[in-house]
Amino acid sequence: MSEADLDQVVAVLDVFHWLQPQLLLLLAALAEAHEAPSVGGQGRPEPREPSEREQAHIDTTVELAPADAGMLPEVPAELQLDSPPDLYRAIAVWPSYFDAVWDELQHLVAYPLFRQRGRALYFYARSSSRFLAVPLRADEAALRESGMRPYAIAEARDAVDRALPAVATMMMHCTAMRVGLGLREREVVGDA
Repeated sequence: MSEADLDQVVAVLDVFHWLQPQLLLLLAALAEAHEAPSVGGQGRPEPREPSEREQAHIDTTVELAPADAGMLPEVPAELQLDSPPDLYRAIAVWPSYFDAVWDELQHLVAYPLFRQRGRALYFYARSSSRFLAVPLRADEAALRESGMRPYAIAEARDAVDRALPAVATMMMHCTAMRVGLGLREREVVGDA
């Protein structure tokens, strides 16, 4: 891989490393809201400007490989999803890199500590959902009031329940790829 390719891989991994915790939090809030009249509302509702680093992530173009490219068809089965998530499709743009990392990543779930940390991320996100700035209503009554049909509500719940552990695993895979490249700085949302 060329130095320019490596820089692009790092930029893409940084975007996902920054974005995935936010996605996990939103999914966790939706999962919590299934059974509660309201979730969130304890955070700060004031908007803030993105930091320079966050703006760089927002401005990064992420190219996706076709879902059937190379080893990508193996990914959904490992994550119990229907198709390969964007993280893996973005990295598969560099097939030799993706093949090498996927060969290692797919086996991490065999380690008890990996599974334990994945569950911890999931539960931490669920407990943190109370810090959403604006309360979220997504219980069955609220969803029916919004016009959703019972089958659509069931499908949405199933999608959230399947996505939560997958996103936690992807966060750990993304971190493992970054650490493998010598990156240890965290890409987190913070005060500007």
